[in-house]
This record gives sequence, C-alpha cells and structure tokens, in this order.
Amino acid sequence: MNLNIVKEIENQLIGRKELKLVAEHPNSPTPSRKDLLKTIAAKLGKDEKLLVIRKIKSCFGKPVSYIYVHLYNDPKDVFKWEPKYVLERNGLIGGKE
Repeated sequence: MNLNIVKEIENQLIGRKELKLVAEHPNSPTPSRKDLLKTIAAKLGKDEKLLVIRKIKSCFGKPVSYIYVHLYNDPKDVFKWEPKYVLERNGLIGGKE
C-alpha cells in the first residue's frame, strides 16, 4: 500500500493536525481502519493512540482511498474533542452490546 499526505492543517486551538491522505492499494480491497492506523502511525512516527481516522472514502473502480485523520498532541484530547461514534469506529470505546 502506498500512502501519501495530500493536505495538512495545524489546528492550534484544539491541539491537533488534520490530515488528508491518499492510499493506493492495487489488487486489494480498501484497507481496514486497524491496518491504516498502523501504517499511518509508522509513516508519521507517532503513537496509534494519538491518531483517529475520521473518514475513509473509496473511489469506485479505482484502487484508491482518501483518508481523513486527526493527529492529536495529547491522548486525553482525543476523548475530549472526538464524537462518540468516531471513538467507537476506531475501537477506542466499546459500542452497543
């Protein structure tokens, strides 16, 4: 999988970076959130606990996905600023039983 940063915005008020990435995954389906988190954390050299994937948008008929990520400075800010449904999708809190 090839991963490129397209856009990076520093949000100093909240203490995070808002990233837009493009993932090229030829001959394979859209990667899972867990795989993407590991790959993005390794590329940026950051801890996975500081990353939250907000959205994965796949292109129909192309092996390309757009990934929207928030990179926080402090792990406590993740729970302060992200909505509950995003935390559930990223496996940071338990969902409905």
